[in-house]
Amino acid sequence: MEALVPTQDAAQAFLPTLSVVGRFWQYVERTDGEGCWEWQGRRDVRGYGRLWVGRRHLLAHRISYAIAWGGLPAGPHVLHHCDNPPCVRPDHLWLGSHADNIRDAARKGRLYRKGRPGVTNPLAKLDDQKVTDARARYSRGEFIKDLAKDYGVSRSTMAKAVHRQKWVHVP
Repeated sequence: MEALVPTQDAAQAFLPTLSVVGRFWQYVERTDGEGCWEWQGRRDVRGYGRLWVGRRHLLAHRISYAIAWGGLPAGPHVLHHCDNPPCVRPDHLWLGSHADNIRDAARKGRLYRKGRPGVTNPLAKLDDQKVTDARARYSRGEFIKDLAKDYGVSRSTMAKAVHRQKWVHVP
């Protein structure tokens, strides 16, 4: 079984083994110039690359940082300058605290805030066109439960959309 090798320096959490490094590079598409090197292997729902190491799925950009800089200190987040989750290019990555990660997400407009309207909410299942269509169908007498099923949302979500409690920006 593959494992991460502890380093001599207590400040470093792990250093990938040679077999992990070899498997890692099989999934990386390198580009010329300054472009991102995108992970071609498994990705999670947010788009971040994942690689099985031992019994864990590790984030590919964290492995990339550890390979490039001789290990990864315990604790810090590995952040992207490029704001591209599948990117594993080492010079696009930097170490930061959790607070740095939150500030970076807010600055780049990725921080979820309750009440973000419409498709600017990353959890939205509807879009402006679907809401417009659902409202038209509702006004023709279709039931909320049927609309909710057709659009893959809960009844309460559909009711709030057609009654203009949510998606108020959509005419």
